[in-house]
Amino acid sequence: MALEQKASQGKAQAQYELGTIYLNSKNYIKVLEWFMKAAKQNHADAQFIIGAMYYSG
Repeated sequence: MALEQKASQGKAQAQYELGTIYLNSKNYIKVLEWFMKAAKQNHADAQFIIGAMYYSG
């Protein structure tokens, strides 16, 4: 199953991994979108990165 499909089905780890891919491509709108979805499911790494993004502006 493709990563995008897993992420769209609500799987937090897939959402985090997809956010990481967008982070590497510097598409920050998509980064925040996918990390927020993962963070709302208590994915600690996604929560940390969102916090760091807010901190650094």
